[in-house]
Amino acid sequence: MKLRESDVELFEDNPFQYIRADVEGSDAETRRRSASDFVRALCKVKEQSVSTIFSNYLGSLIGEYTKDAAHKWMDKEAAIYIVISLAVKTKTEKHGATTSSSFINISEFYQN
Repeated sequence: MKLRESDVELFEDNPFQYIRADVEGSDAETRRRSASDFVRALCKVKEQSVSTIFSNYLGSLIGEYTKDAAHKWMDKEAAIYIVISLAVKTKTEKHGATTSSSFINISEFYQN
């Protein structure tokens, strides 16, 4: 779920288009969105197990970021994307996330 070089280039070339695609969901055909959808689908079947596995991975990503924040910013960005993928159970376009996972403490993650 990490950004690829082409994602970074698109963001640098046209940040408004990149963010618009993410918000509107028109990036549905990207590897990153497909991975996020896959994680959400796994959570519907085995939420606790998937959350536990990804929590360990999140710890690893954040650990790498804290060692060298200037060069490892993509690790933190990937961790944020994973947390959103894991935490949001249901959402609407009008209201955003309407139900969140009880296995992911969103407040604690963003405070750290």
